[in-house]
Amino acid sequence: MELNENHYKVLEEFIGQVGPGKEFEIRFGKFNYNKDQKTTSFESNVGIEFFYRLLRHFRGCLHNKVTQTSDKVYGNGTRYDTTQKTISQKKKARKYDIYDFEIRLSLCEETTIDKDEPPQEEPVCIRNKNRTSFEIPFGKIEMTIVDTTFTNSNTTQRTYELELEITEKTETMMVLDIIKSMLQMRQNNFYVISHTDRRRVIKDYRTLVNSNFFIGAQPETLQKDKLTQLYKQRYSVTDKADGERYFLFIDSYSRGYFIDSNVNTVMQTDLNINPNIKSTIMDGEIVRTPTTISFLAFDMVVYNGLDLRGKGEFLLEQRLGLLTEASRSIFSNERYTVSVKEYIFRNVFLGSEVLLSTPRFYLNDGLIFTPMDEPYPLVRKWPGLLKWKPSELNTIDFYSVKRSRGEWELYVQHVEKQGDKPISTKVLFNIDKLTGTHRFSNIAGFTHFSEDTIDPTTGLPFQTNTVIEYTYSRSDNKFVPMRTRWDKTANQNKHGNFSEVACNIFYNIVNPVEPELLFRFGVPEQDYYFERMRKFHNKIKEHLYLKYCKSTEMLLELCSGRGGDIHKWIYNKVQAVHGYDISEKNIAECKRRLENLEETRRVKYKFDFHRLDLNKPTASSEIRTRNPQGFDNVCCHFGIHYLDLVNAAEIISNNLKESGHFVMTYLDAERLDTLIGNNQIVYKKSEHSVVYFVKKSPGAIRIVLNGNNILGEGSDETIVDFQLLETLLKERGVYLVEKALFSEFAEFPSDFNEYERDICGLNAFAVFKKKENIVPRIMSSCTFKNYNLTYTQAIDLHKDDLSVIKVQTNHDVFDILNCIEFKYYKNEYEVTQVDSNFGSDLDIPVKYVPDVFNLIDYNVPVKTLFITQHTFTVTQKSDGPEEQTATHNNWYIVLHKSKLLFNIPTIDTPNEQESDTGTTDAISTPQGDTPNEQESDTRTTDAICTPQGDTPNEQESDTGTTDANSTPQVNTPNEQESDTDAISTPQGTTDANSNPELNASNEQSDTARGPSTAELYQFVENNPKKVTVKMLKDALSLLGIKTTGKKEDLVARFLQVKLT
Repeated sequence: MELNENHYKVLEEFIGQVGPGKEFEIRFGKFNYNKDQKTTSFESNVGIEFFYRLLRHFRGCLHNKVTQTSDKVYGNGTRYDTTQKTISQKKKARKYDIYDFEIRLSLCEETTIDKDEPPQEEPVCIRNKNRTSFEIPFGKIEMTIVDTTFTNSNTTQRTYELELEITEKTETMMVLDIIKSMLQMRQNNFYVISHTDRRRVIKDYRTLVNSNFFIGAQPETLQKDKLTQLYKQRYSVTDKADGERYFLFIDSYSRGYFIDSNVNTVMQTDLNINPNIKSTIMDGEIVRTPTTISFLAFDMVVYNGLDLRGKGEFLLEQRLGLLTEASRSIFSNERYTVSVKEYIFRNVFLGSEVLLSTPRFYLNDGLIFTPMDEPYPLVRKWPGLLKWKPSELNTIDFYSVKRSRGEWELYVQHVEKQGDKPISTKVLFNIDKLTGTHRFSNIAGFTHFSEDTIDPTTGLPFQTNTVIEYTYSRSDNKFVPMRTRWDKTANQNKHGNFSEVACNIFYNIVNPVEPELLFRFGVPEQDYYFERMRKFHNKIKEHLYLKYCKSTEMLLELCSGRGGDIHKWIYNKVQAVHGYDISEKNIAECKRRLENLEETRRVKYKFDFHRLDLNKPTASSEIRTRNPQGFDNVCCHFGIHYLDLVNAAEIISNNLKESGHFVMTYLDAERLDTLIGNNQIVYKKSEHSVVYFVKKSPGAIRIVLNGNNILGEGSDETIVDFQLLETLLKERGVYLVEKALFSEFAEFPSDFNEYERDICGLNAFAVFKKKENIVPRIMSSCTFKNYNLTYTQAIDLHKDDLSVIKVQTNHDVFDILNCIEFKYYKNEYEVTQVDSNFGSDLDIPVKYVPDVFNLIDYNVPVKTLFITQHTFTVTQKSDGPEEQTATHNNWYIVLHKSKLLFNIPTIDTPNEQESDTGTTDAISTPQGDTPNEQESDTRTTDAICTPQGDTPNEQESDTGTTDANSTPQVNTPNEQESDTDAISTPQGTTDANSNPELNASNEQSDTARGPSTAELYQFVENNPKKVTVKMLKDALSLLGIKTTGKKEDLVARFLQVKLT
């Protein structure tokens, strides 16, 4: 605030004349200009809202005194105080008006005479005053509510008077500081703007927009019948602050002002604005704190003199782009801040939950849905702009009249046409009468509340004949007052909301769009990120199926979903599957997919799907009834969170065969805690869209990626208590054998972005194995459980009876060793890469051999695990003129005569004659590393040793393809299904003689004898399809029984033998 030199001199002069018999009053009010008479009068009356705001402020910091008096005012200016019984008359010595700040300086002399009786003449008016006085060092501040009754018209008018009375001489700046403080409170701003500047700003605004009015678009209430609009059209959503609607107007000199929705209040700021931004209007809200005024911008109306309204080339995204750009040129300070509201595009339902769940420094007042394909409108009414509020925040403004103790009448403005002219009248809010319905007979324009209910705007009980904002209590079936709307009360032409608006708001209160309904919808969109993540998940699952379910005879799939894994079953030659899911829709989709595959391939698969609530107590027995023999393996992919863990453990233990595996993929609770921390909600955005959303509540979680609920349709899902599940399974003889996060098991694809890594990093898999009930007996060192090394393929080097198995990590080695004797629990070992120092933490001797064909290296005293290394380069085709090369550094376990642990004490002279196959550098071109040596630009490096190609992408091939950095699935002759050797040859061998344990019997080794006849009998009886023809013939030959015929005949002949 700056007073010109003349104002300051007068103020200083008046202060200097204060003394006995002379009063100096500074009155705040407004000047009224009479155009006809061209005169200006001063009205000592301030705004009601300001009056009570200042009253509350002073009550908190100054001593006050309240008095009530009644004065009779006579024509000659004499006043008779009926309370004090005194007559007083003021003689004005001098007055001085400061129009720019609407204050009057008065210096006068007052004479007071005690008199019991008032003058005999008729008073002009009677003034009943309720005055609160606040003491200050050099005088007092008087705030008075005056009800003036004019005797000639018998009408009463209420005014709110504010005076600063100076009774002692003091420093001019002290008085000026109090005036400035009171004007700051009056303008509700840190800076005081003069009326001259205010009028100039309003004039510039009106010139820029070519309108005298506020041009900000007004939203309509979102009701249930408009919900479809939000997903049929492209929408955005932002939150609505509990603030005040304002424009930020930047004039041609790059100075910033806030203009209210009545184009009446102008607030000056000291924002530092870059000169490249001028003649600009931002639409937004003001939120106040005790120390700052924050402007939250949500749209651009005029940009550097260009009016954007109605222009189709400036849709929401373009306008927000300009808004963001302009905001970067506006520099906030400690008093004023400018920011752009957070918008979420397209999936506004998920966006609504994100916005309502995100903590803000301001109170939330609902949501605003803005069309993305419409320009800012030329008129204020914008049908596409929708406003949503929780029912408890919806309010109606009623003109309220107190009729009796606690009883109030509620009025609204109602417009009716009289001829061609609309007439607005005040009517009771009788909703049935106003709408012509009979639904709300109890809502007839009345309410009641306690006499001592306090109005927060005044700190006093609510007053009659005021506009009061009400909320509706559905439990009490009545309107409850919130606060007085003094801005509407002061306007004599306003009597609360219009009837149509009030009826719509009330309908929305009693029939609201609840948040849960809003969040339930979704907007379909191309889900690029989800598709890439799904492919990565399938790579992990492909590995698990290949490792644990290859050639499984009977597989149980829990929570089988929509059949996305059918191709994996086919690829891994799973013979039969029983799938269970609670969703009838999912089961129908499984059957549809299976029928299409069978029709396309002309093959019948033994895959059966059943609808079953797996949480039913009888679920386990129902599954067992359909397959009494039990299942070789059980899988549950991303579905365990649906199940009661006790029930799940019962199903698994009761239906899984001994030595069978239970394989599950799930969301890891510990990783989730790491991601979400102490927050309830974590989300990330990209280009105004929510990429992922994670919401955690006690014991439950919901993860949404690009609008897709990852865990399943519906509401929040249960977080899996893995430790509890592990305990429950362990109690039932099912033990954990492998557990890893997806991120630990395999590297993310290089094109994964941060969002996909965050979500994929939450997932893990675990594998359990059911304990085998073995009858205690003395066993040979080699047993039938050692027959099949099915983990991977061995590569025959065609020299010196050597072969190799490719490995990458210590866990790969454990998998192979556990095929002979299960003794290494991988969870007890961190994953490490195999290198020349590998084996220090094992209880068996391990040796690195740099040259696999140097047999001297195998001359060790005890049987040892040998490892070797081979580096080779693969040339790949590319789109450019030059070929690309990739170098691979592979590690292998060495086998001698298919034995894993061996030594060669006596060195035979190697055969120097090279075979026709060329084995001088056998490892340099191992079978499968460069299949058929055909250089293909489609080969990729993949950490997961699974065939190239994504099963869900329905590359319908049982053989698949291989990659250059993994051990390939070589279709050896022994893998071709025939009557003589259907499934018997283990993966990794080149012929039936290469089985390490069966060869042991041929060598007559004490440490590697073949199986006894009793053991073979037990194996054949339990696994007739897995026994090999050679095993049967060898056993029958030892027993002196005929060894010719088909495999089925050999099995039957062998089982007929009665063993002792």
